[in-house]
Amino acid sequence: MLVICEPLSFGHEQNDPVDLVFGFAATDHSSHLDLMAELANFLGDESKVNSLRLASDLAELRSLLV
Repeated sequence: MLVICEPLSFGHEQNDPVDLVFGFAATDHSSHLDLMAELANFLGDESKVNSLRLASDLAELRSLLV
């Protein structure tokens, strides 16, 4: 996860500007799909997204995402 201090515009009317970026690595073509679905559900809750933005350290981020 990358938190961008100065949000970037990618040209999307609803999702710009972007300040959180997530990266994934998978060992096959489908193992990441469940994780992406869980992340999408998490990111659908604005209060949870704000908690990610306000997290002060890695331990806090991990506790929010587990």
